[in-house]
Amino acid sequence: MAQLKVLYATDIHGNTLVYEKLFEEAKKDSFKAIILGGDICPKSQRKDTNAAIQEQKDFLEKWLFPRIKELKQHLHLEVFMLTGNDDFRAIVPVFEKGEREGIIKFLNHNKYSIGDFFIVGYPFVNPTPFRLKDWEKGDFEPEHSEGLRTVPEGPQTTIEHDLQFLRKISEPEDTIYVIHAPPHGTKLDTTYGGQHVGSEAVKEFIEKENPYLTLHGHIHESPEVSGDFMEMHDETISVNPGSNHHKNKLNLVSIDLYNLADTKLRIV
Repeated sequence: MAQLKVLYATDIHGNTLVYEKLFEEAKKDSFKAIILGGDICPKSQRKDTNAAIQEQKDFLEKWLFPRIKELKQHLHLEVFMLTGNDDFRAIVPVFEKGEREGIIKFLNHNKYSIGDFFIVGYPFVNPTPFRLKDWEKGDFEPEHSEGLRTVPEGPQTTIEHDLQFLRKISEPEDTIYVIHAPPHGTKLDTTYGGQHVGSEAVKEFIEKENPYLTLHGHIHESPEVSGDFMEMHDETISVNPGSNHHKNKLNLVSIDLYNLADTKLRIV
């Protein structure tokens, strides 16, 4: 039986020990890809925004991309990467440069092939209480939240609108959607306080379009609180492995795209 095995992790937040664990796991089997679902870079504690942006740029250019380049010299795999709400939008050109140099595939609003499937990425999340607003939008109505933006906001659309665009460039039944925000009211968006804080528009998209597979992150504690990292709606499997980067642990999902029933979560 054919296999197409990938590794999925998210919300590593620049923890190099956790990344090294991911790269070691990638060496253990014939994985075709690593997929990273957002919040790639360190969450800077610097008060100076320009210094904080530079810190994330340096992380990508001086550590993460060289390590991925080194890994790919030994393994024939692709690395797909999406930004999350803690990655400054001002560093997007660094990701784009990494793609031009063949180091990564940058998922933001883009579609790529992976075996017999397609993979598409969407970085925006519904509004949060956090200061950085680079990757926030309203679900169904444009929403301008006060906070830090590292690029001009531009015309305001909604998550619903953007997902309709992604639908136009993809065939849901054959597509893996990597969407940083989890669907609302599920096992994938539950906080320690028991609130569901995911995206209503993402949930509506999944229920309407029934994509092959959706991969999420953003709510680190959700699998711990809800007791599950995976939820099924009709024929769609949705996954949020959560994150324990603050404990130097890797939450890692292995997926055989030809056999989704074999999807497993491990904490390393």
